[in-house]
Amino acid sequence: MDKILKFPIIPQSVYERYRTIKRKPVTDSTSMSSLLDNILRDSLADNTEASTLSKLILFDLKNYLNHPAIYKEKYTANALETRLALLGDGRTSDDLPKTNPTINILLEEEKIQKIPSEIFTKICSNFREKGDLIFYNPRLDTSYKISIKSLVPENNEINFGAFDFTSLIQGILDPAFLALGERKSKITETHNDTIFEIGRGSKAQLQQLFNYVNALGKLEEFIERWEIVFEGVFKEDIIIYIKDYNKCRIYLLTNTDFKRCISDSLRNHWHEFSKSAINRWEGNSIRMDKNVILRYCSFKIDREFSDFFDESTIVAKFNELENVKANQLIRLDL
Repeated sequence: MDKILKFPIIPQSVYERYRTIKRKPVTDSTSMSSLLDNILRDSLADNTEASTLSKLILFDLKNYLNHPAIYKEKYTANALETRLALLGDGRTSDDLPKTNPTINILLEEEKIQKIPSEIFTKICSNFREKGDLIFYNPRLDTSYKISIKSLVPENNEINFGAFDFTSLIQGILDPAFLALGERKSKITETHNDTIFEIGRGSKAQLQQLFNYVNALGKLEEFIERWEIVFEGVFKEDIIIYIKDYNKCRIYLLTNTDFKRCISDSLRNHWHEFSKSAINRWEGNSIRMDKNVILRYCSFKIDREFSDFFDESTIVAKFNELENVKANQLIRLDL
């Protein structure tokens, strides 16, 4: 079985053929959910082309992307993006040029007026890096952008990429805080005889940051800044794909629900940060709590692969094909 499991045996044409016969391109979160649902529903049927193709797709996800021998390799993330692009008639962002938009494309004028102009470029450049797949809708001349976050089951943290920390505090806190995390891992401040050990490398340090901002009487301004910058940077939906060898686990987090998750974390849990979705920064990348994020996902699949196909039957068919191919090669006059 190992010889099958360690390389992608399902050809690209399987994905392309499934897309062709279903004729349901992705244009928004609803059509993306429908696409994923259809694959599972089709795989439960028998004796149709769609059922065969969907079973092979799920077999590929289990025995290639999710296989413990390789699932920690970075190339499996790109492989997942390619597969979803093939199914939904989209393109990976690696195939497209990336340019900074202008700030007025990302935010309404009312919100732009509430943030310092020094952070406009940072918001725009962070936005530019977001989105792994682009799906174009020619009828409406619009594009649907989605980010893919794939992780192994034991990983309880999701890296959501570039989100400049200084954009959140510039003009609110003392300029000394702009070095936090770059040249200083922690800053100690005293206010009204209370000592605050402030950092951005853990929930505990971020809790101290929010406590300090609250003590200064700037909590509402700080939270509003967070919400504005977050809205400017994160515009896309998120697919969270957990590479579980036994289960098909796919979650869709709409942009609306993502923003709601962050607002809840800031407004309801700033004083009990252990319940927040926000974990920490590593470099310029913000990392969040997987378990909190999943609770906000409007669509999820969490089913055993064995519910959808008989693995032994598929493996037996592949072994037959291998024997046929070997016999044909032996007969070649090389």
